[in-house]
Amino acid sequence: MKKKINIKVSLKFNVKQLILIFLLVAAAIFLYFILRKQPVTLDIPLAEGNKWEYSSVIKRKALGKEISSPPFNHFIELTGTEDVKGIRCFRLEGRIENELVAFLYLTRESDGIYQVLADSGKKEIIIKKDALRGDSWEFSFFNDTITMKVDGFDKKKTVPAGTVECNKLKFTGANKDNNIRGTVWLNNQIGIIAMEYTYRADHYDASTVIELTKYELK
Repeated sequence: MKKKINIKVSLKFNVKQLILIFLLVAAAIFLYFILRKQPVTLDIPLAEGNKWEYSSVIKRKALGKEISSPPFNHFIELTGTEDVKGIRCFRLEGRIENELVAFLYLTRESDGIYQVLADSGKKEIIIKKDALRGDSWEFSFFNDTITMKVDGFDKKKTVPAGTVECNKLKFTGANKDNNIRGTVWLNNQIGIIAMEYTYRADHYDASTVIELTKYELK
C-alpha cells in the first residue's frame, strides 16, 4: 500500500515539473517574439570635432592565390557644419594619411540620420532611428546603391579600440562593375566599430576588414 502511494506522489510531482517546464519554455518563446518586435534605436554621434581612426586590410584573391595588403590607417572627422541646398549639415571627411578621399554631408531628423547629396540636396536615410530586425533601406554611395538591413542587436565586437556592444547591420551594394556584400557593427555612442565586406573588381575577388583603433568625441 505504501509503495503505491509513493508511486502516485512521484507521478504527481513529475507532472507538476513538466507543466512548470512547459510554462517556462512558452514564456521564453513569447518574450523572444515580443522583444524581437520592439524597435531598437540606431544612431551615431554627430558633433563637430568628432574623430575616428581605423585600421584596414585588403585581401585579393585570383588564380587560387590570396594576397593581403599591409595594414593602413584612415581617418574620419566631422569637420564642421555647412548649408547644403538650405539644409544644415555636418561635413564628414575621410582621409588616408593627409589626402582627402571622400566626404559626405549628414543631417539628423526625427526618424534617423540622412545623407544630403551636394549637387541636388536630395536626402537619403542611412541610419534608421527605430529599427526592427529585418528592416531594410537604400541609399546611394558614389556609383553604388547600398541596401542596409538590420541583422541583430546587442552583439559584442572586439577591435583594437576595445570590446563594444553593437548593433549588427548587413549591407549589399551593386553597380555594373561589382557586387558588394558586407557587415557593419554600430555603437550608438561611439559610431562605426567595424566593417567587413567582399566585392568583385578587375577580374579578382577582394575583401576588406576595417576596425576602429581610436576615437575622440566632443
